[in-house]
Amino acid sequence: MDEYSTNFCKLKRCQKIYNRVSLTYVITCVLYIFAATYLMLLSVSGDSLFLFFDGLVFKGAILYCGYMGAYKRDNRYAAAAPIIASLNTGIGAIFTNNGNYLEMFLGGGIHVDLIVTDLTIILMALTIYANKMYKWLEEQPGFPHFNERYDEQKKQSETGYVSRFDMRNDLLAKSENNDSPADGSASAKKGEMDSI
Repeated sequence: MDEYSTNFCKLKRCQKIYNRVSLTYVITCVLYIFAATYLMLLSVSGDSLFLFFDGLVFKGAILYCGYMGAYKRDNRYAAAAPIIASLNTGIGAIFTNNGNYLEMFLGGGIHVDLIVTDLTIILMALTIYANKMYKWLEEQPGFPHFNERYDEQKKQSETGYVSRFDMRNDLLAKSENNDSPADGSASAKKGEMDSI
């Protein structure tokens, strides 16, 4: 019983990590995409093409990889998110002299791409930790419910074990369908079933 409850708590912890990682990716990247799109529409910057790639393409790819790492429990997706974020930061540093356009719009003191890159590294570590724990839990008895009653019912259904209550109901159903009230065999069978 103690092992089941411990594993159930670990499974809940994994689910909590997956939910928080996914939510963090969605909030961060969607806000960034919205801000970049807003700047493109306002034509605040002279280079809307860079904003398109920086905001929509790169942040969209980070969102996809990070979310799929948590959703599909795949470490390759989780590791791809910080790689894309680092590539985005490097390209942004090469092609913009004064920094990222979003940083210039916010006042220049905030390095948004570096924050996103650091955040994706932390989220990758959390996702890989949760994936490792989840894969271990999949091999434990009772997965995914970690409930003794559910495990016993599953074993009973696999072995074909039928309880006395089910046998009695089956005998009653057969006797009602097969016997006629004219002969006395029905009452004899009913007496048999009552003794079960």
